[in-house]
Amino acid sequence: MLVGFGTDVLLTKEIARDPAGTGELFGTAIVMRCLFFVGVLGLLGIYTVLVGYQRDTELVIWLLAPSYFLMQLEASVNAALQGLERMEFISIGAIIGRLVHVLVLIVALLNGARIFQIAIISALGPLVILLIEWVALARLHPSRIRPRWDRVRWLIVASLPYFLSQVFLVVYANL
Repeated sequence: MLVGFGTDVLLTKEIARDPAGTGELFGTAIVMRCLFFVGVLGLLGIYTVLVGYQRDTELVIWLLAPSYFLMQLEASVNAALQGLERMEFISIGAIIGRLVHVLVLIVALLNGARIFQIAIISALGPLVILLIEWVALARLHPSRIRPRWDRVRWLIVASLPYFLSQVFLVVYANL
């Protein structure tokens, strides 16, 4: 939730409003997510040290981090496709990605895979979904992805209400 910072809703709305700006807005959202992800990794590192997890638990956490990063990138592509009103590619990506992921997991488990191998395999599903959706987005909207550093601040400020509503919903659901 912290990495996305509410940009999905904003990205969808802004791209629906102005499809010609997809390259800039999408690129800026990707840059923002990458920056936030690095920050979250730092916080995660501090947290795992403070909590005193066992070495195996820490290793599993760090092995799962790439799959979370891929899911964050996929969420931005997903939001862009929604803004362009092309949700069929989201469905196709989700079905194929999850099918590949489950089949590889079943084969791995039947062959005696351990938790570390399962954690590494967990990145496969999001990777397949990301690739399918990214190719679809590139074909639908062939403009260059042009992140604008000057728009990162605007994106953060404009996404703040959506982020806060997500936070309040999580807090409310856990009361």
